[in-house]
Amino acid sequence: FKVLLGISPLAVVKSVLFSSLLQGFIDPSTGLPIEGSPYWAITAVNKAFSFGMSLFTIYVIFKTRQHIRERSGIPEKGCEGWEDC
Repeated sequence: FKVLLGISPLAVVKSVLFSSLLQGFIDPSTGLPIEGSPYWAITAVNKAFSFGMSLFTIYVIFKTRQHIRERSGIPEKGCEGWEDC
């Protein structure tokens, strides 16, 4: 939980940073990305980073639930070994 809480501000900063960075590559008259700009490359990096953060969040939640279950002696009721997924 502490890890996710610590990463949350980073995710917000990343979102604001990428959003403002992408605005610099949009043509104000058309609202479309400027041709030849790195708009799509930046968008791809943003999406990859967001996907990685999502996977990491799922992993941390899984490990936290597993740790609490083992520490507290809570048995699994179904799908043994996979219930925390």
